[in-house]
Amino acid sequence: MDIPSPDSRKNILDVLNKDCVQEILRRLMCLEDIQSAAEVCSRFQECAQRCFAVMEKHTFEWIGIGWPGNGANNLQYDHLKRFLVIFGHLIRSIRWLPHGYPEYDQNTIHIIAKWCGKTLKEFHIYEYNLIMNDQIQFKALEKWSFCDALPHNFRLDSPLRCLYISGDAVGQRPWFVREFPHLEQIQFGQCDNLTHSILIEFLLLNPQLKSLEIYECQSLPYLTLEIIASCSPNLEHLCFFDSYFLRRTYILQKRDVLRPLIKLRKLKSLDFRCSYRFSYRFSYRFSYRQLINFLVENDLPIERLALNPMDTRISSQYIPTLKTLIHIVIKGNITVDRLIRLMKTQTDLKTISFEPYCQLETATSVYHVSKITETLKYGLNLHRVVYFGPGFDINLKEYESILALSTGRVYVEIQTSQTKIDVPHSVLQANRKWVNIKKYRLGANMRQW
Repeated sequence: MDIPSPDSRKNILDVLNKDCVQEILRRLMCLEDIQSAAEVCSRFQECAQRCFAVMEKHTFEWIGIGWPGNGANNLQYDHLKRFLVIFGHLIRSIRWLPHGYPEYDQNTIHIIAKWCGKTLKEFHIYEYNLIMNDQIQFKALEKWSFCDALPHNFRLDSPLRCLYISGDAVGQRPWFVREFPHLEQIQFGQCDNLTHSILIEFLLLNPQLKSLEIYECQSLPYLTLEIIASCSPNLEHLCFFDSYFLRRTYILQKRDVLRPLIKLRKLKSLDFRCSYRFSYRFSYRFSYRQLINFLVENDLPIERLALNPMDTRISSQYIPTLKTLIHIVIKGNITVDRLIRLMKTQTDLKTISFEPYCQLETATSVYHVSKITETLKYGLNLHRVVYFGPGFDINLKEYESILALSTGRVYVEIQTSQTKIDVPHSVLQANRKWVNIKKYRLGANMRQW
């Protein structure tokens, strides 16, 4: 075929039809490359927008603004406005790390609100005291998180369903103590200013809450569970992670601590865990054996349970008594033998999630891959397996072993940091429906989102 000269109206850009252009653009894995392609001409921009709308659902699930490094999801400030002008209305999730200069950051939030404010669904803000006004509004926002970020003049007319607050985002005058008509889920993380009176006031204003998570909040008393049970009768998911409440349970009878759970008749998911450094004291004061016996004796239909590493008796004797259990989360480095025993006894499990501790010398790539393959072998009714934790290498043979056991039956999602994936990119893309491997940058990811 004769290719027209660059000066001809029928140059290479016109020879390629839209399908060819989109096929080329789909191979671009960096936001700045996609932006450069979109700025070539109006036809390329249209094709780039169509590609981005599809890629946003899996390749670019969220857009990072201002994060260090050159990650595929990351957008630097000098590209921000040009990118948002073209793609802002297509972006569903943003994670923003401010620059650090108030005027510069205020200008950035105005740009985000202008080009994304009508369509953005999720917004995560780190270390920035947002000042809201009539120009800074997000009409479609469903999830909003503030990490050491304290908003001022907080006003929101969106159908907000999930709110995440961590660090100093509580403030002396809690901005979030108000009615949120559509709110279903709230999470407090390391909020030392969160007191029982603040918690009570918030819960009474939002009795429709379905999910409550409390991570390392030091000011809450041991009566917190009683407060929650009295104020939030519609809870379906409850999480205490490493909270001071759990560390103080020794001053009461353990069954008395658990008794308020009887009021939560809609509760389906329960997460009582401690971090590695407190796990020994936690297991001593608050045993999973007593927790499981309490749930069974009081006929609480728990479907999802999150546990620290368990001993053999817990996995083989006590967990099987939970006849309604279909989802389990295991935090820590459970041995493969104990895992197999668990899978053999819990044949009705539909999902299982692994959240290992930091990388151990004995926790090799073979160990992590074995956990996934053995789970797939013995999980006869599994629909989903999720691994989230420290990085480990995956070669083509290991990848194919996981793929062979999961294809057509179980979706496997692996989220790790610093992972070496020795598998052709085309193979990963072609099998993403069944085995989806995601690499995240430490600091830019919060698992609970």
